[in-house]
Amino acid sequence: MNYRLLFSIIVIFLSTVFFAKISCANELIYTWEECVEIARKNNAELQSAIATEKQMKALEGVARANYFPQLTATSNSGRSYTNLGNLSSSNSFFYNTNTVSLSASQNIFNGFQDQAKIEQAKANSMVARANIATIKAKISYDLKNTFSSFIYAKSYTKLLEEIIKRRRDNLKIVDLRFKGGMENKGSLLLARAYLDDAEYNFLQAQNLKNTARAQLCKAMGINDCKPFDIKNSIIIKSPPKNLEFEKIVLQMPQHTQAVAQEKASQAGVIIAESAFLPIVNLTALSGQRGTTYLPQNDYWSVGLNISLPFFTGGRDYFSTISASENRLATTHNRETVDRQALSDLKQYYASYIENVAKLKVSASFRDAAQMRAEIARNKYNNGLLTFEDWDVIEGDLINRQTTYLQNQRDRVTSEAAWENIQGIGVFSE
Repeated sequence: MNYRLLFSIIVIFLSTVFFAKISCANELIYTWEECVEIARKNNAELQSAIATEKQMKALEGVARANYFPQLTATSNSGRSYTNLGNLSSSNSFFYNTNTVSLSASQNIFNGFQDQAKIEQAKANSMVARANIATIKAKISYDLKNTFSSFIYAKSYTKLLEEIIKRRRDNLKIVDLRFKGGMENKGSLLLARAYLDDAEYNFLQAQNLKNTARAQLCKAMGINDCKPFDIKNSIIIKSPPKNLEFEKIVLQMPQHTQAVAQEKASQAGVIIAESAFLPIVNLTALSGQRGTTYLPQNDYWSVGLNISLPFFTGGRDYFSTISASENRLATTHNRETVDRQALSDLKQYYASYIENVAKLKVSASFRDAAQMRAEIARNKYNNGLLTFEDWDVIEGDLINRQTTYLQNQRDRVTSEAAWENIQGIGVFSE
C-alpha cells in the first residue's frame, strides 16, 4: 500500500475541511432582528423625516415667542455738524452724540393670530410625526417583503436541488425500462427534458437569490452590498378577529395628517380675519444720551400703541375668503381620506386572511402529492402504472411543492401589507 499517497490524501482532505470552516466562519450572516436594526440606523428617508419633525417642533417655539416681551439694547455714537445759517465759522460747529438705551415692547392684542400661529405650528408637527409613522411602516413592509423573498429564493434553490436529483433518478428508471423494451423513446426524451428544465430553473433560482439579496440591501440602507446570507425567519402572527375598522382608521397616519391639515387651515382663517382687528402694543424705552463717551443725561418713555388698518386694497378681504375655502377643502379631503382608508383596510385584511388560509390548504396538497408520488413511483417500477399517469403525478408534486413556497412568501407579504396600510410594523412594536 502506498502510505505516502494515503498521507497526501488525508492532508488534502483535512486542509479542505479546515479552509471550508474558515470560509463559513467569515461569511457574513444577518438575522431578521439585525436587518431591522441596520435599517433603523441607515435608512436615509427615515432620518430625513425625523429631522423634519424636529424642525417643526422648533417652529412651535418660534410661534410661542410672540407671547413674550421683546427686549432690545442699543448704543449709538456719532459726530454731527450744525450751521446756524451764517457763513461765518463762528456760527458753525461740530459736536458728538452718544446714546445708550434699552427698549421693551409687549404685544397685548394681535387679533388672536398669535394663538392661531401656535395651532398651525402644532398641526405641522402632527403632520411630520404622522409622516414618520408612514415611512416606518413602509420600511417595515420593504424589509419583510425582501427578507421573505430572500428566504423563498433560498428554499426554492434547495427544492430545485432535490427536484434535479429526483428528475435524474426518474431518468434512470425510464432509461432502464426503455432498454428493457418496456418504455418508448418519447418517454425517455421527455424525462431528459424534465431534467434539463429543472437545471434551468435552478439557474434562475440562483439569480433570484442574488436579486433578493440586493433588494434587501436597499431596504436596509446598505450602499456596499457585499455577499451575505440570512438565518432564522420573520415571526408571523395570527390575524386579529372582530375588528372595528372605523376605530382603526382614526389611528392611521393618513387620518392624522388630514386632521392636522384641517386644523392648520382653521388656524389660517383666524390669522386672515385678525387683519380686521386692532393691534395693541405696550412699549417702554430707557436710556442715556450726551456728548461724552459715557453719556450722563437720562431719558425714558412709555407708550401704548393701537393700530387698525382701514383699507388695504381688498387684500385682507380676499385673503379671508381664500383661507375659508382652504378650510372647506381640507375638511372634504379628510372625509375622502377616511373613506379611502376604510376601504383599503377591509381589502388588505381580506387578502391577509385569505393568504393565511391558502397556505394551510397548500400544505395539505403538498403532503398529499408527496404521498401519491411515492406510491406512483413504486407502481411504475412494477409496471402497474403507465408513464403518462406517473408523469402527471410527478408534475403535480413539483407544482405543489413550488406553490407551497410561494404561498409561504405571500403569507408574510400580505401580513406586512396589512401592517403597512395601518401605519404600523416592526418599528412600532
